[in-house]
Amino acid sequence: MALVMYTGSSSYTLLEGTLGYQLPNELLPALSNGVVLCNLLNKLRPKTIPVIYAPPPAGQLSQGKSFRNVDSFLNGCMKVGIEESLVCSGSDILHGTNPLHVYITVKALLTNFSEIEVSV
Repeated sequence: MALVMYTGSSSYTLLEGTLGYQLPNELLPALSNGVVLCNLLNKLRPKTIPVIYAPPPAGQLSQGKSFRNVDSFLNGCMKVGIEESLVCSGSDILHGTNPLHVYITVKALLTNFSEIEVSV
């Protein structure tokens, strides 16, 4: 199942604009190691996640480090005030079990910070 954010959609464009780089067309696999999600959270609220494990240039991130990234992202979402009911599970991200819930979490994060920027 593909993630609901399609290339060219407003959410996808907002995500790329916030991150400052282009994302692949298949978004869910790109999110599965947590790196993009941690970078997103740190762009919105710097230093929320102090350590982000990145894959080696010609390889993949280990399962343990991917889990740590995803766990840091989920804890960071709660820390910045995203309602628990809107935060997906680690399995949703790591294994793609519920892509819609991942979308809801990312959308809630982007919306939360958009509202803060507009209201200030």
